[in-house]
Amino acid sequence: MGIELLDSLSPSQLELVKRHLRKRVEAKSEKSGLGIVYDITYWCNLRCIGCAVNARVYSDRGCVAPSRLEASITEVRTILTKIKDYLDAHPGIRFFLNFGGGEPFIRDDFSQIVEEASSFFGPESIGVDTNGTIVIPEQIEHLAPLVSYIGVSVDGLEEYHNWWRGSNEINGITNSFDRIIATIKAILAMPKARESLEVNTVVTKRNLTQIPHLMRYLHDIGVERYSVHRTMQVGRFSRKPEFVPTAEDYLRLLVMIVETNEELGIDVHLHHSIESIYSTLLLGHDTYVKNKLGNPDKRSSIGIDPRGNVHFDPWCMVPPWDQLTGGSLLDYEASLESIFNQGILAIAQEYCQPEVRCHGCTQRCSGGSRIAAAASFIEQDQSLRLKDVTESHILAGMAEVDPACLL
Repeated sequence: MGIELLDSLSPSQLELVKRHLRKRVEAKSEKSGLGIVYDITYWCNLRCIGCAVNARVYSDRGCVAPSRLEASITEVRTILTKIKDYLDAHPGIRFFLNFGGGEPFIRDDFSQIVEEASSFFGPESIGVDTNGTIVIPEQIEHLAPLVSYIGVSVDGLEEYHNWWRGSNEINGITNSFDRIIATIKAILAMPKARESLEVNTVVTKRNLTQIPHLMRYLHDIGVERYSVHRTMQVGRFSRKPEFVPTAEDYLRLLVMIVETNEELGIDVHLHHSIESIYSTLLLGHDTYVKNKLGNPDKRSSIGIDPRGNVHFDPWCMVPPWDQLTGGSLLDYEASLESIFNQGILAIAQEYCQPEVRCHGCTQRCSGGSRIAAAASFIEQDQSLRLKDVTESHILAGMAEVDPACLL
């Protein structure tokens, strides 16, 4: 298996993929910016099999110190202020802040948090991801003018989605698929919210072939934006290689997506780290940004966890990946700039340099996902237990090749 897999595509398939990638490249600003995924709580009402942050089910509340799983609204305001300080020191930078979790809508003060963030940065710079099972239409209608992105997760057709989301008998939700489709239909009935809606799916070997069918289903109910996110072996999905797609699977998926979309014509994309690889391989497009905070892909984000810790990547918010944090914005003297310019995060960025990452591959690709590369590297060492993974293991893995790459 390798680059020769591209030769298995027909001329029409290859042209469809190239056309899709060109459109994606042109749709995104060439100007590199700052993306932040801010997980404001690790409480959730579901227990998803692949949860990347090991979120705790809300019914267990009281079993864990609340301060470990979410910050107070005063602390959230401090974090937002320090982000604003960074932007004020770098005028003109393109910026986007996406609230995640856990389940953000489990917080009683979430609407107030979004209001404050929107007043700081503008609605065009704010988004939220939700599992869609507890949010009510009135909340969406209130927040719609304050955000430009509302991400709702549907991970396959009904049986698969409910299995993945671990919804059986948890907090009274026995069919999260029905709940989430009802939420999506309610959003689609609100013109302002409809503009911001994007449905997203985490792909695994088990649901990969369902995605064209799911695309058609979503199109039929009126969804206009759809994204497929890759499987990452972090959190509860660690040590489950049997569900992780291969490079061949991702190429097959990309072809399926663009072929299906010839029929549907929706705004669709596969995770940016995959499209980064193929934009370079097929178009010669340079996706590498030397001075970007975190991964050097133009579309990548850094992560901030509920305790204000700044992480190299949103996938780094749980052990052992949280070793790639430079400190917390809740520390009085810490700033976003100082956290990234010293210590482990400065070292981690050195492992993203072209002469280091992917064994020094000369392609102009950003290297895909450095965390996917490291996770694959660590998983292959069967003698290494996750609790024994060190900073050195992670950094060594970041020099490896993204397993989704054909090279």
